[in-house]
Amino acid sequence: MRRAAPVKDGVLAVFASTPDPPPVVLQERYSRLYSLIDWYSDDGRICCLHNDQSFFDGSPGQEFTEIVVEETATRESTLAIVNGPGRHPSGSVMLKVENHRQDRRHATYRPELAPFSEHRLRVRDLVADAVDFAEGEPLSVSGRHTATGLYIRPYVVTTGASNSTYHGGDRYPDMTPSPAHEHRFLDRGRVNPFFAIHSPALTTTINLFNSHGAIEDDFWVDLYLYDEAGTLVAERSRWRLARRGTLTPAAISSTCCLRTRRRSSATSSWRSPMTARRRIRLSCSRLWSTALRSAPRGS
Repeated sequence: MRRAAPVKDGVLAVFASTPDPPPVVLQERYSRLYSLIDWYSDDGRICCLHNDQSFFDGSPGQEFTEIVVEETATRESTLAIVNGPGRHPSGSVMLKVENHRQDRRHATYRPELAPFSEHRLRVRDLVADAVDFAEGEPLSVSGRHTATGLYIRPYVVTTGASNSTYHGGDRYPDMTPSPAHEHRFLDRGRVNPFFAIHSPALTTTINLFNSHGAIEDDFWVDLYLYDEAGTLVAERSRWRLARRGTLTPAAISSTCCLRTRRRSSATSSWRSPMTARRRIRLSCSRLWSTALRSAPRGS
């Protein structure tokens, strides 16, 4: 095994191969390694995510979505992109930054993408007034890249008062509506549950995006909260309206839109939400109308 000299920064490219070419169906199904990446700091902080950047033969480029950044006096964000073996010209990456008022800034990344190069798109370099533009609220980032043969979901790295890392998403433009019987079978679109934490020291904000497919409607989102024992402790129909093409942030601690349910053997009563320190499993479902049970804004 050849050993490389130590480097402070660089690009690691992993190529998986088999003794014989795998069948086409397997090549189409297994196109990414989903490798896990950990970053450690000298003082013990850690960031962990799975990699979602890979080579795709003939990929025509992608649209970015599901990216939320913080730009404050104490926090700033960078989008990290790693190029593959191809060379791509200046202007291959274009971004749109939107604030809570739905005001927008557009930016183009000018450096060319050299083979196996690393690129850090600092939000403040792309939007000079990013902190004032954010007004203390989250910013959403979307855009696209035109590089062929490359699958990119940018790493989103936040540094400053706290460190965090995740990978953004890419838009699926060709999603088709689900038939009504499929939608009912899938529990009316309920997504996989995930953990949320709410305590005096830490709480959770859910960032809703309605960016996939070609349906330009807004959609209502239901909320279900379960405790660690799996008991449903709160639910809310039409909790938030996920507006098309824009970020909808929603704090689970908001008392104006959530009531917590306490069941007894005889009656059900209501109390104020999440007063105890509680780890909650959260599940959202999106309402479709009869062929698509949508609940448009105002209905």
